Amino acid sequence: MDVEYFRDLIRYQFAGRKIIMSGAPLAAFTSAIPTVKELGATDLFILASGVGSGELPSPDDARWAILDTRSDTMIGSFRKMECLLDDLPADARRGLDDWDPEKQSVLLPSPFYYRDELAGRRVYGWRRPEWLALEDKTVADELWDAAGVDRAPSRLVPVALDEVERAAAELDRGAGVVLSGDARDGFNGGAEYVRWVDSSAEMSEPMQFFSLHCDKLRVMPFLEGIPCSIHGLVFPERTVPLRPCELMTLRRPGKALKYCGAASYWDPPDADREDMRRIAERVGEHLRRRVDYRGAFTVDGVMTAEGFLPTELNTRAGAGVGTLLSGLSRLSFGSLNRALIEREALDYRPDEFERLVVGAADEHRGGGGWTVVETEAESTAKTLLTSEKGHLRPTENDEDTAGSLSFGPGEQGGFVRFAPASNVTPTGDSLAPLVVDSFRVAHELWDVGLDDLAPAPSVR
Repeated sequence: MDVEYFRDLIRYQFAGRKIIMSGAPLAAFTSAIPTVKELGATDLFILASGVGSGELPSPDDARWAILDTRSDTMIGSFRKMECLLDDLPADARRGLDDWDPEKQSVLLPSPFYYRDELAGRRVYGWRRPEWLALEDKTVADELWDAAGVDRAPSRLVPVALDEVERAAAELDRGAGVVLSGDARDGFNGGAEYVRWVDSSAEMSEPMQFFSLHCDKLRVMPFLEGIPCSIHGLVFPERTVPLRPCELMTLRRPGKALKYCGAASYWDPPDADREDMRRIAERVGEHLRRRVDYRGAFTVDGVMTAEGFLPTELNTRAGAGVGTLLSGLSRLSFGSLNRALIEREALDYRPDEFERLVVGAADEHRGGGGWTVVETEAESTAKTLLTSEKGHLRPTENDEDTAGSLSFGPGEQGGFVRFAPASNVTPTGDSLAPLVVDSFRVAHELWDVGLDDLAPAPSVR
């Protein structure tokens, strides 16, 4: 069994069709266009969330409309994109109608979109609202219990200082507690609704924030260790677990947390890896029973001294899935996921799919560090990095390359990305220290405010 079988399996989604794509900056679609065309799409229209960093598509390859999703936060940009897709601006609607006057095109949505229609056109593989509701951080622990998954103790409390302080005093193991807000105002992620605190003196800013955005908070002890994630896919026959990946949840002074990407270079101990895979299987089967779930999901958590403990569920493919597919560039994971969501009666062969993806993910590592910054960029700058005496610096002449670093336009100002060179980056240990070092170089080159980050320690 090879990747071409699964590529042919999903070709029907593209062959002879006009395709709409959305949910990312324009530059993010450049590498996807050849695949869409090779799979048989007749034409392509992109509803882009800004211009983005890197090479842009050719006007000969696609039509597009740039939607203004600028916001102070990543979640703000996601929510703004959702609103704009629900009610397209007049110029974007005119462009789309001119391109597809008969409304025969199909939107292949991003994982975050949960509507079944876009401007009178079908959305294929849309996310069910009852699935989205399970991403609320305040329902996760009830879900772990129902699925038979071990977790850290927690308390669910209203956004009230006395209630939060009481729960924090009970749960603090010495490293503080983590407050996670509910989804009253809509989907949230990327640690934007998460605060790490250890005393009542630190509660002022978090409580002010949560009082504006949430009704309930989950309070749990801060878990020391490597932030990580495990993907699973719910097939008709069974749930297929993939392999762990590391989440770059970095730290700033004052107990601030900043999500900065994902990578598959880190390897937990074998027993922990298999435990994470068992957890993914249990959660997937619970999702099937609970909300008739199909497709990809992730269980995020921390590899603590006692083993893996989950912290949140994402009922969609997470950012880490791309790190697992580094050796499978021709596998259209998103298309397979859409087919599962739509319950297409295909010969999915989940056992073969698991062996293919997990085997390739173990052999070919990928991912790195990326983050939005307030510093604005008008164009994309890029430099190669070399390692000298354990630290990264810009490459000179013909030196060996340890990775690449770029800084370009982003929806919140600028966007920084570090891609380690997979052929020289060691596997096993956490990649986060290398990401932190690369961001230090980015700050020295472009003054992007990333010189105060620290990695999580390995404690297992």
